[in-house]
Formats: sequence, structure tokens, C-alpha cells
Amino acid sequence: MSDKATAYERAVAAGWPARGWAGDPAMTAAPEKRRPGRPRTGVTPNRTLRVGPVWDAAAAIAAERGETITSVITRALERYVVRHRGRTGADDGNNDPR
Repeated sequence: MSDKATAYERAVAAGWPARGWAGDPAMTAAPEKRRPGRPRTGVTPNRTLRVGPVWDAAAAIAAERGETITSVITRALERYVVRHRGRTGADDGNNDPR
């Protein structure tokens, strides 16, 4: 060991744990105050729904086809919107909501 070794290097060489001893700078330094980060953007919210046995059947078929259940549900919802609201899916107030 070099004569210029730090106390930390000497302690590690002597068998001390690499973290958690009293001379470890990470243990003696005051914790850094951090401001809260900005909220995530561009994240699609998760949805919770109750679905019976059809979920398992749909998931199995999706897996066989190399699809995710999310893509299957999204496609079905898009067809539903087109059928009831028209091509854009926008509610212009002229469509019957049923």
C-alpha cells in the first residue's frame, strides 16, 4: 500500500467493509437536499377494470398471435369509438351517445 493511501483505502485493505464505516465520506456527509423532480410526461395512465373468463381466452389468443392484450383491447376500443362516434372519434355533439 502506498504511503499516500487515504484512510478509506487503508481501512478497505485492512478488511473493513467498503461502505458503512465511520470514516466513509458517504456516511458522514450531510444528506443532499433535493427538490422534487418534475412529473412524468407522455405516460399513458393505467386503467383498472373487471373482466371475467373472456380475459384469459383473449390473452391466450393474443399470445398465440404475438400480440399483447393491451393492443387487442386498444384495437377493440378504437372500433367501438368509430362505430359510435364516426371516423375521428371526436364528440361533436351530433352523435347519439348510446
